[in-house]
Amino acid sequence: MAFFDDARRFGILVMVTAIISLAAGIGALTEGLDETWNLLDGIGGIVAALIMLGCGLCIFLDMEPGFLWYFFPEGAGSKFGAITGFTAAAGLALLIGLGPELISAILGAVIGILLLAIAWMITDEKKGLRKKIVWVSLAVLFFLCLMHGVVIALGTGLSILTGVAEILTFLVAMFLLYDGDVKAKFGL
Repeated sequence: MAFFDDARRFGILVMVTAIISLAAGIGALTEGLDETWNLLDGIGGIVAALIMLGCGLCIFLDMEPGFLWYFFPEGAGSKFGAITGFTAAAGLALLIGLGPELISAILGAVIGILLLAIAWMITDEKKGLRKKIVWVSLAVLFFLCLMHGVVIALGTGLSILTGVAEILTFLVAMFLLYDGDVKAKFGL
């Protein structure tokens, strides 16, 4: 089980998922340049993938993440830091990456805002019931994102690879979230 509870390996997995998503974003961009939505989807997907690539690199190298430093309270290499930074980066990426349909853009924006709010609540110094609720909310959102990966993997072509990578990423994120040290930070 060492693979599932190592922050560095999680960083590699986030980077691999981001690179696959980057290819999907480029594919969406070149798929229909005549359609405005495909153009916006492609650009949003590329920017979102670059954000996640930067997050994965910060986690893997345990380096100072620049403008997202607030979301890595213990450094990017710790399990808790990896979870908080990943939550913030995923929220920002979901907010920016539109998706192929209007409904996916709306749902992505809502989940992105929720993840950013949770990342902000994780990093504040308050303890108690609120932290426990945040942990449960994060576990539910990670599970929903895992299920989203399952739905994506049912597609064709590059979406199968994207879905499998997303499943693995959120599965490892769930394992990190259930780690004893991380749960202790949430007062569990």
